[in-house]
Amino acid sequence: MYLYKRLYTKNWDHTPEESRIQVTVVKNDKVLEDYQNPTYVITNVAYWRKFNALHGHIVDTYADGEDNCQDIYLCYDDLCDMLKLLKEVRDNKDSSKLPPTAGLFFGSKNVDEYYWNDVEESINTFEDIISKEDSEEVDYIYNASW
Repeated sequence: MYLYKRLYTKNWDHTPEESRIQVTVVKNDKVLEDYQNPTYVITNVAYWRKFNALHGHIVDTYADGEDNCQDIYLCYDDLCDMLKLLKEVRDNKDSSKLPPTAGLFFGSKNVDEYYWNDVEESINTFEDIISKEDSEEVDYIYNASW
């Protein structure tokens, strides 16, 4: 389960100088000229291993329950909502709001120490992502490939 951050970097002729973003791609100490004005820069910002409860929530909430290993596009507010939910689950010790999801390759359906560890680690992950300077200016893409 991966979460990517996608920054729009395309500079158009009408893009004001102060709004331009410069991206340079270097391979073997050589600048690759074909990549001087990319449209997006995408980077991995989070990884979960078999936290099926979070996966189920993302699929049900942001992909209308359709789970086909597709990209699921999220925004800053979605991440804030998930952080709020995770904190509520942790603080109230109430897994019913984020229940484990059954499925092939999904791991345990038990609410055990691994579940609570995943909740706590996810809180830390979302807090870190949300605290970044550009967190409201980028798109987020969730993908799980089983």
